[in-house]
Amino acid sequence: MVLFFIDGNGSVSLDSIVSQFNHVYIIISKVADKYRKLYRVTVASKKGVGQTSPTITGGSIFEKTPEFRLLLLTKSKSI
Repeated sequence: MVLFFIDGNGSVSLDSIVSQFNHVYIIISKVADKYRKLYRVTVASKKGVGQTSPTITGGSIFEKTPEFRLLLLTKSKSI
C-alpha cells in the first residue's frame, strides 16, 4: 500500500509507478473550505486486485477529526 498526500492542485499518475509489490494506493488531497479542514480520499488499485475493506462509505470527503485518522489507519492496515 502506498499513501499519497497531494497538496494543492496536483495529481498522481498511477501508470507511472512500476512495482511488483505495490498494488493499492490511497490518495489524499485537501479540499478548499473556509471554515473546516477537509480531505478527499480515493482508493485505487492495479487491475486484478480485489476490493479492499473496510470500504469508504458516506462519500469520499472527510473533516479532519480523530475518526478520520482512525479510518485512515484502519484502511492502511487492512490492505
